Amino acid sequence: MISSASYFLALAAVLPSKIRITNLKKNSKQGDARIVEILEKMGSKIKWGLNHVEVIGHSLKAITIDMKDIPDLVPTIAVLGAFAEGETQITNVGHLRFKESDRLNAIATELKKMGAHVTELEDGLKIARGTIKETEIETYDDHRITMSFAIAALKTGKIRIKNPKSVAKSFPEFFQVIQQIADN
Repeated sequence: MISSASYFLALAAVLPSKIRITNLKKNSKQGDARIVEILEKMGSKIKWGLNHVEVIGHSLKAITIDMKDIPDLVPTIAVLGAFAEGETQITNVGHLRFKESDRLNAIATELKKMGAHVTELEDGLKIARGTIKETEIETYDDHRITMSFAIAALKTGKIRIKNPKSVAKSFPEFFQVIQQIADN
């Protein structure tokens, strides 16, 4: 499922490193498959094979993006924005205030704790890189917040995740898999 794979692709982009995800085709109809296009716009190199995609991370560049149709990717792109050069703007996602948590407020609050510069808008976020600080991230019992900020934790080594068990909703083995990838 591309939603689960998106965290690993994003990890490659932010570290930077290289990761290959199999069983994903370039013409996938899943909305979250746009993560590949977004990562390319943010500076990653993308290589497509017959039945896989490879993301090769590079310095992240900020983007402005309407994410109305891909709301599950918002926490991940917001976290990447905290490491990108320039200001990332995510728009048209006011409906995220009514998910497992008020995701826009949760993302903004936790990115600020982390040291990023964030402006919370009615329907989106503006995010710019700051000086990353050691902190503990509240997850709001929201699996997507947890998995997205795990990327920041692996990038910086300064961030701890409260209530990591929230990943059980969609990906119970998430932390074992992401740690295994990060170790390689």
